[in-house]
Amino acid sequence: VELTVVGADDSVRRLRARYVIAADGGSSLTRAQLNVGYEGRTYEDRWVVIDTEMLKPWPDHDRLRFRCDPARPAVDCPTPLGHHRWEFPILPGDDEKHLTTDDAIYAMVSRYGIGRDRIRILRATVYSHHVRFANRFRVGRVFLAGDAAHAMPPWIGQGMAAGVRDAANLCWKLAAVLRGELPESVLDSYEAERKPHVKEVTRRAVLVGRLITERRLPVARVRNTALRAIRPVPGLTSRLVDANWIPVASYAQGFQARPRTKASGCQIPQPWVTGPDGERVRLDDVLGGRWLLLHLGPPRPQPAWERAGVPSLAVLPAGSRPAENAVVDSDGVLLPWLAERDATTLALRPDAYVYAAARAGAQLPPPPAGFAPTSRPAAVSAQ
Repeated sequence: VELTVVGADDSVRRLRARYVIAADGGSSLTRAQLNVGYEGRTYEDRWVVIDTEMLKPWPDHDRLRFRCDPARPAVDCPTPLGHHRWEFPILPGDDEKHLTTDDAIYAMVSRYGIGRDRIRILRATVYSHHVRFANRFRVGRVFLAGDAAHAMPPWIGQGMAAGVRDAANLCWKLAAVLRGELPESVLDSYEAERKPHVKEVTRRAVLVGRLITERRLPVARVRNTALRAIRPVPGLTSRLVDANWIPVASYAQGFQARPRTKASGCQIPQPWVTGPDGERVRLDDVLGGRWLLLHLGPPRPQPAWERAGVPSLAVLPAGSRPAENAVVDSDGVLLPWLAERDATTLALRPDAYVYAAARAGAQLPPPPAGFAPTSRPAAVSAQ
């Protein structure tokens, strides 16, 4: 790929690269130059987003709230480094320019007990909610990622997270291709795996947004009555709060062995485990971003994978003594997860998704065609 890059000082450079990841936002010039459609819709409602510095804390300032006020719903959100954000819809008859002024902002936040002595306004801007997907995530040697590939409303906080998942899915594959570990065809699995999941995340974001921002008074009264009715039910409110509103990524298609199993295409959990040295660590720290065979109990021979040099790791039950090439499932998460999927041996990709699985005593499907892993981890540094 040849790129013409214009710097902030108007300098022009030409670069050549084997591959390009275009993460240049919802208005992606790369996507436009490649003539890739960006299908979907932009909602009529426009919102003003306000970033502030917190000068004086207030009760529960560190809790995210959706203010379901039919008169003017609001997002009330703590952000890092002592900052706070509000988002308000621009209603019919509002002066959009006025709503970004300090006087209008202080008037809107004052209804929640926030005075001028508590915050300093850093920025106020207006934006629209989008639900859009690029027709293709890949054009030859160019890949679209983040908002350049998809845009969603902010209601479940997954816009940036979806872009991070894009990078996590794509970069280890690019690294493997560049090192000669996998054939170039593996890059076709990027869209096949990411697009269905990001569409489902977006669908849920839209549903949550409709619930939060309902402004029709009769419908809002029904919503409020229903929510108040379930609050006294023991444990129900906490279960709703703790519910996983974000769909777990599970790939029905893409880069995985055939025949599929219940574990195929699933990402393994990320519990705390006891490593070989007896230290309590996250599982990813032991997996190390590499191809790995994970066994329930002592490793079973898997000749095709062993010839390819793929290491093995045993999962031992809680209470076991730490051992070399093993992790202890000290929180009791991994063993039930494996049992639920009827798997005793997994072949894990560097992104901790299951490439292949086998029951007790069975052989795993062979490694992918053209598979030639090296000992180097799959991480790609951000330069």
